[in-house]
This record gives sequence, structure tokens and C-alpha cells, in this order.
Amino acid sequence: MTEDQSPLPKLTPEENVEKPRKIGCVTIMWIGIFVFLFLFWYNGLRSVPLRITPETTYITEPLTPDGRVDYVAAIKQKLYPAAVLSGRSTGVATDDNGYRLVFQRVQHPGRLRDLSPQAVQKYYEELGLDPNTPPDLPYTDIWSFCRHIEAAEPELLEDVIRLIKQERSIEDGDEETVEVLGTTFSAGGGIDGYEVANRIFQSVDPHRFPITQRWVEAISPALNLVAEAVAKPVYFVPMVADREDEGLYSMYASSAYQESREYARAFHLRMKYRVGIGDIDGAIDDVLACYRLGRHWEQRGMVIDALVGIALEGIAAAMAIDANPTVPASEEQLQRLVEGIRNLPPQCTVEEILECERYFTLDMIQSLSMRRANVSDLSVRHPSHPPSRSEAVMNFVADRLGYNWNIVARYYNESYNAALTGTGPGFASTGLRPLYWLTLNSRSHELANVLCGLMVPHFPTVREAFRRKDCCDNMRQIVLAMLIYERRHGTLPPAFSVDADGQPLHSWRVLLLPYLGDESLAELYAQIRLDEPWDSEHNRQFHTMNLDIYRCPTAVKKDGEASYSVIVGDNTLFGSDGNGRLLADFKRHIILLTERKEGVCWMRPDAEITQHVAETDHINSGVASISSNHTGGANFGLGNGSVNFFSTTISPDVFTEQIRGSDTPVP
Repeated sequence: MTEDQSPLPKLTPEENVEKPRKIGCVTIMWIGIFVFLFLFWYNGLRSVPLRITPETTYITEPLTPDGRVDYVAAIKQKLYPAAVLSGRSTGVATDDNGYRLVFQRVQHPGRLRDLSPQAVQKYYEELGLDPNTPPDLPYTDIWSFCRHIEAAEPELLEDVIRLIKQERSIEDGDEETVEVLGTTFSAGGGIDGYEVANRIFQSVDPHRFPITQRWVEAISPALNLVAEAVAKPVYFVPMVADREDEGLYSMYASSAYQESREYARAFHLRMKYRVGIGDIDGAIDDVLACYRLGRHWEQRGMVIDALVGIALEGIAAAMAIDANPTVPASEEQLQRLVEGIRNLPPQCTVEEILECERYFTLDMIQSLSMRRANVSDLSVRHPSHPPSRSEAVMNFVADRLGYNWNIVARYYNESYNAALTGTGPGFASTGLRPLYWLTLNSRSHELANVLCGLMVPHFPTVREAFRRKDCCDNMRQIVLAMLIYERRHGTLPPAFSVDADGQPLHSWRVLLLPYLGDESLAELYAQIRLDEPWDSEHNRQFHTMNLDIYRCPTAVKKDGEASYSVIVGDNTLFGSDGNGRLLADFKRHIILLTERKEGVCWMRPDAEITQHVAETDHINSGVASISSNHTGGANFGLGNGSVNFFSTTISPDVFTEQIRGSDTPVP
């Protein structure tokens, strides 16, 4: 050590300990940012992948090549008929699929309009058809046909225009202009081809118009082929998507729905034309074709398909096969219609359809979990009603958040099971509620609730649609049985049979048993002692028997109670003297059978609805009058062989006319 260097100071043991460094504010800030970002990612952006388990995906196979549950393949295995699958397995679609025949031969202008070129190509591949071979049978509905004739041969519309003028009290010199679908017409003083078509379709006797005959001649080749097609074992519309990565949610066949509805309306109009010219056999063919078309749609398994099928069957039920009093349907023809209806293809059960709907929503959940679809797609609005600014912001945020997809799927399945069994409250859409989207688990539960509310059908409504259709089927069978009875005996069955002293013995329901086309009911009829009162010691054993044909599925009845009644009165089809009345003495548009909430023993002869009560009370105004458990109205069987649903809003005067007989049906 030199003289210039001073000695180093000695440190005490306490001073020799290394002091910790102070953390600066910047470091603390960065740590906070890191923790915040981590928590934001973990709780906000992180998604928990969907695991394939029975609790989440419900089914665990079949799988796609990339490991997803293939709900499309699963639903095809469940719904595609074996005949179609066997054809596709060899690379050639089977001719047993009636829709293939229609698609191949009938020219329909609106077909496949909602599909992309790629999806159209898949459509042809599914059916095993060549897209370069066009259909050869032209088809046009009555509205398009009249619009065309209006420009080419307007003289064919003169009879209908003259009738419309009389109904509207329009003089020949009046020139009104009417805008229809954006186009202004002035033919016939403002009466255009579209209005002419409407009047023809609503007419009870369209055969008297030359334009109807021309239309029937033009479309019959195509319509006959459709009738041939629906008589085949299956009538299955392919399920295709625009892109390979799209699932069931993109496979609604909206153009096929519209095409089938047009065929049903065409069958209805041609049936009325054939009844008018006395071609009852041809009219029955049209009724059965419409029934079969509806039943095939019900077999597709989805709720919307089933509702389309129910609507088509409703059109068939409303077809008045016995509306021409000069050429009534014979007993043999009515029997053929009864057998044809009884031999329709079986329909899917409500449970089968609701299971397919579960596949639909689970497929959407799986697509959402893989970012193949967006959460905002759940709140799609019509272009004319775009979302508000707050809704748009919420949709933007919802698409970028993370979810625990196992919670979403599990909660959905649990809620679905509870609704199926009736142990849960059902679903109610709550929309996108911001506070519920702050944490991963609550956000996942909320998304599941939104999915349940928006994408799951209302179970009671679906079941009621099927029950109302089954009620309509019951009434159609009863109405046809009454007409068969009338053909065989010359009169309708009496409201009740009487003994030698004029005292009631048995209800019309007992007398009709041999005519309902069911051997078990005919055997029951043979066991009843008709010469004894309905409540005799022997006959009482049958009082609690539940005959489904006489019980509306929607009604809650005690054992042995019936849901259907006739109207007894001086001006109705049924009198109070125990004698049957002639159908020919009344107009064909007259109520033959009605519903009632108040159940009565099916054998009781003195509990029918009176004309006074029917005309005084309105539909569903009281359980002892004409009423039903259906929302908005009741089913009615008419003397023309049809079954129609009358709304509670029907005019009292119009309703009274239907009770006593009218020249025109209820519009």
C-alpha cells in the first residue's frame, strides 16, 4: 500500500450483509400488466375444448377424420331409409327414393335457389343424377299460369273476371289499377291474373272455368309423376351443406319445403276439379298423394320437417271428396280412401324428432367450439331489423371470448333431458346479458341458456301439433265411416237408436263401430246387446273402455269418455227422434262432427250438443258446448268428407250457416 492510498474502512458484521434491491415502479407496473393479461386470457379468452363423452356430445360415434362427432352422418344413419343407403353404398342412388324421380323429371322454377353451386353439385351426387340432364316435365302453379295466360290469352280469364266483378259490384267501365308484387295491372278493370288464380283456388267448383281445365291439362303429367313418386317406399330430400365444414345447422331445405307445398296445393285444386267433373277415383288419388307427401316429410326427423308434413296432411284432410251431390262417392270409393289413409307410411314419434333436434343443437355447439361458427350467429336478425349498437358491440365481444364447451354441452343436455321428461321448466331465451359474461363458468352457462332458448323447439307446442293432427285423423276416419254408413243404409246414422217406446238405447258411436275399418271395433260391436239400453247390466262392462278413435289426444278424459259429438236439432244433420236423416236434403258444407271438452261416456245416447247451444255459444265458450283443448279453435268434420279447423274468431253468422248448411266453405 503506497502513501497516497488510504486504508479501506472496515465494515461491521451488520453492514457487511447485502441489502435487497428496491423494486422500481416500472417493474411493478410490468408485473401487474403481465398478471392482468394472464388473468384476462385465462378467464376471458381461453376456451376449454369439448371432450367427447355421453354427458357432453351425447353420442360418441361416428367420428369425422379430424376427430369430431359426425352428427351429419349420425342423423343420416337414423333417418335415411335403408333402401337409400343401400343404393348410395354402391355409388348409385336407388330408384326407391321417390324424390329422386321428381328431381330428375319435374321442372320446378324455384328448386335449389338457396344453395351454392358447390352444394347443388353435392345434391346431384347424393341422388346419383347427372346435372347436365335437365328435367323434361314442365310444372307451374295456378298463380304463375294465370299470370302467363293474362298476357297470352286474356279471353280465358273472362269468366272468372266477370264473377269477381259481380262479387265486388264493379261495372264494366270501371278501370282500377292494382299493384301485385310490385307490378301494376289493369286487365278487367283492375282484376289481374293473380287475383283470378286466387278466386279459382278458393272456388268450390273450379271445373266451370275454362282456365282451370287448361291448367290441369298442362300440369297433370308432372303432378301424376309426383303422385307416383310419393307412392314409393321413401321420398327423401338430400341433406347437403354449402361447405364441407358446415354442419346440420346449414342443411335446411327451404326450397324443397316450398316445392312440396306447391305440389300439395296443386293436388288440392286438381282434386276439386276432378270432383266437379265426377272423376271421384282421380280425386281420391290426389287426396292420398297429398297425404303421402306429408307423411314422407314427417319422416325426415327434424321439427321443421315434421311441421311441414303436418301442414301438408292438413291440406289433404281439408279435401272435400264428397262435395258433388250429383256424383257422390260410392261406398267402394270411400272404402278405398279409408284403406289408403290407414296404409300410409308410419310417422316418426315426437321423441324421435326431438332426439334429432338434440343432434342439431349439439352440432352447433361443436361448430362453435371449433370456431366454425360464431356466437353472434345465434342472434341473426332480418336485414330490415339490424341489431342496435349495444347489441352489435355485445355480439362482437361474444365472438372473441372463451368458453368451457364441456359446461355448455353438459348444461344443454341436462336441460334438454329435464324438458323431455317434464321435470324441468323448459327453455326461455334471455339474450346476451353482459354481467353474466364476466367469468368463464358463468359465461358458459349463459351461452348454454341462450342456445336452449333460441335453438330448441318448445316441446309442448311440438307435441300439441302432433296431437291436433291425430285428432284430425280421428275425425276424418269417423266422417268417412258416417258417409259409408249413409251409402249402405240410405241415411246418416241417427244420433241414437231407440226402442219400441221411443226411448234412447245407444249412441251413434256404437252404431258406427262396424264401419270404422277396425276388426277389433267390429268384434266389440258384436258383443254389445243392441236391444238393451246402453246402461244395462250387460252393457255397463263396456262403459270404461278407451276407444282412441273417439278420444282427442289433447283432451284429458276419464276412462270411457269420448271427445266428439254431433249437433242435434231441427236444422242439422241429426234429429232427436232416433231416425237417420238424408244427407241429400242438406247442403254439403255442413257440420257433421264436432269436438267437445266435456267428456261423456262413449255409449251414452242422450248427451249430444243441441243446435240451440251450438248456435248460442261460440267455439270454446264453454265446456258443455262446442269446444276443444286446441289453442285458437276446434276441428270440425263436414258433410262433404273433409275435416277443417275453425278459429274462435269465425263470424257467428258464418258459423250458424255451417251448422245448418252453406253453399260455400269457411274461407
